[in-house]
Amino acid sequence: MTANQTTRCLHRILILPLVLVVFIPTSCAPRQQIPATPVPSAPAAASPVPSAPTAAPSPPTEAMPVHPGTIAFAIVAPGYLDDIYLIETDGTGLTRLTETNTSAESPDWSPDGTRIAYMVCPQGPHESNRQYDVWAMNAHGSEQKQLTHGPLGGAYPAWSPDGTQIAYSTWFYPPAEYGPAQIYVMNADGSNPRRVTDGSANDLFPTWAPDGTILFLRREGYYGGSRGDVFATNPDGTGLVRLTTMEHVGDFALSPDGTTLAIHDTQNHNIVLLPADGGGSPITLVNKDFGYDFVQISWSPDGKALALTRQDLMEMVGYDLHIVNADGSGLANVPNAKAVVDGAWRPE
Repeated sequence: MTANQTTRCLHRILILPLVLVVFIPTSCAPRQQIPATPVPSAPAAASPVPSAPTAAPSPPTEAMPVHPGTIAFAIVAPGYLDDIYLIETDGTGLTRLTETNTSAESPDWSPDGTRIAYMVCPQGPHESNRQYDVWAMNAHGSEQKQLTHGPLGGAYPAWSPDGTQIAYSTWFYPPAEYGPAQIYVMNADGSNPRRVTDGSANDLFPTWAPDGTILFLRREGYYGGSRGDVFATNPDGTGLVRLTTMEHVGDFALSPDGTTLAIHDTQNHNIVLLPADGGGSPITLVNKDFGYDFVQISWSPDGKALALTRQDLMEMVGYDLHIVNADGSGLANVPNAKAVVDGAWRPE
């Protein structure tokens, strides 16, 4: 991903805490293929949008957001069946792009806005093994194609600034058989995958900086934990550097100009801004308790606003899509966007 989510699916990470033993796998499930054919867009009336649970906390909001743009996101339907949608920030143009009957999440736009990379779980939602793979499609849902193959899987894709490469995390749960998640890079057509990181922790949510370095979240413990920090590396794995020392970064997004990190602080339950080199003190952007421990962040292409989505990992549901100005003002819901996760702002 360029300056987006990193949450992307979790962008966002769809892993239950280890106490939910029902998801601890014992065997691999057969993978079903999703036809790489165009998926006709359906109006909102034809594909009802699941309603967010009313019991979830929701921060106060102001008027409808006025910052224009298009957001790609996943809707979490009942039964943990996700698909990719588009919507305008004024709440119009809700369009469904995928129809997987499993889980399609964590969209990321190519730099020219013509393609979307995303991740798909080929298994059913209740299979013991959960392996994702990276797919890509045209911006209107056509030419869907699987890009990663093999036992390691692929998740949280992110396009390079020149559009020729895609960074991603390996994703196979639990990691005992293949080790922790690592960052890989492949060509945009899925060829020539090569490993970038090789650590003992889970390396997730890769994001390309304008200078071609890759930022990622290094998370100790299980995939869905809330303790982590932002690191950066060259695409060949050299020059590894730690950018934050908070130890409680839940998600992050790099501003389009590469100067600022927006971070979900899981300890203080807010969104803060930091210089991209990790120096300086955090500046609070949104001092609201969104509820739960997972918030995904995506900058607008001009760096003047951010899209925020959030998720309850226990209930496997998403909530309203929020837009906030980069100075912290104007926090507002996007109409008609419910049960949303993994928001990604389309490049100009």
